[in-house]
Amino acid sequence: MIEVELRAKADLAAVEKNLKKLGAKFVGEKHDADQYYSIPGQAPGFSGRLAGKGVARIRVQEWLAGRAKGEKKVFLTVKVLPGESHAVRLESEVQVSDAGSAADVLEALGCKKVLSLDKQRKLYSLDGLAVLLDKVSGLGNFVEVACERKSVNVLAARRNVLSLFGKLGVPAPQVLEDSYYSLALNKTR
Repeated sequence: MIEVELRAKADLAAVEKNLKKLGAKFVGEKHDADQYYSIPGQAPGFSGRLAGKGVARIRVQEWLAGRAKGEKKVFLTVKVLPGESHAVRLESEVQVSDAGSAADVLEALGCKKVLSLDKQRKLYSLDGLAVLLDKVSGLGNFVEVACERKSVNVLAARRNVLSLFGKLGVPAPQVLEDSYYSLALNKTR
């Protein structure tokens, strides 16, 4: 899966008002509890294109509202930066039975837990893109616009994402390429 994702600090009420004016579809509200792990460059299975450029995440996701209300799932995800931009990532994800077992597997492979993030998120869909209104612990309020596809023209997807930020009233200079992981990691240094 290829993910093109940008975010910006924002007034969530103002962005949500604009989403509704534009006819966005409310998908749901969820809580994501994420644990991020470093991927060692020489660990078996994590060499080559993954070395030093990726991160593993365990996400416990609970839907609080919308069509999936009450649903709770756990995902193990590996995100890899194929280039210099943090806005574009290759992502592989699998649902797992529990977070503890996933952590045991990562630690057995030599991965080290780096940080944890909690996100309260409202998810909308508009123009084929996911729009998330995020309250991220320790970082603040953000709007995130994402395009996820098995195959995508990265430049066209990036233009579409940036265009939607403009429609939402978020000026281009406020848009960040950094992931929440990068923002949190830089804040702790």
